[in-house]
Amino acid sequence: MTAGVMHIFKKRISQCTVLAVFMAMITGLSGNSGSQILAIAVRGLALGEYHNGDSPGAILRETLKGLLSGIIIGFIALVVTGIWSRNIRVGVVAFLPMILNMGLSGLVGSLISIFLTRIKCDPAQSSYIFLTSITDIAGMFIFLGIGSYFLL
Repeated sequence: MTAGVMHIFKKRISQCTVLAVFMAMITGLSGNSGSQILAIAVRGLALGEYHNGDSPGAILRETLKGLLSGIIIGFIALVVTGIWSRNIRVGVVAFLPMILNMGLSGLVGSLISIFLTRIKCDPAQSSYIFLTSITDIAGMFIFLGIGSYFLL
């Protein structure tokens, strides 16, 4: 499915090859962040730490954790890529998608596990595939969209 997103942006990627350099970083780091949040959510559900009324607070908490991680990792990416490329706009293209996609991974990681539990499915068994699919596809759209805007 990410290949479909890349196909949509293929002309832009060929016009600005630096986009290809950072695609794996954006999707990989957000997938890692989301899987950690997913593990925390599944653990909380297994231990009975979340109850029906707690879901919105838990989802918000995990989304904020993802956003904070995105800000920190994104800032590091901004500095490193800005220095490496000698172009601050390339750094911004690493920074903004990192924040958005890691925030999304926090949201999706917590939502999926809570949703699967509510429909009587084991979240530990099938959450990760949904998480990575959503964050990879959305992350690619976010990254390539922002990259196209700032660099082309």
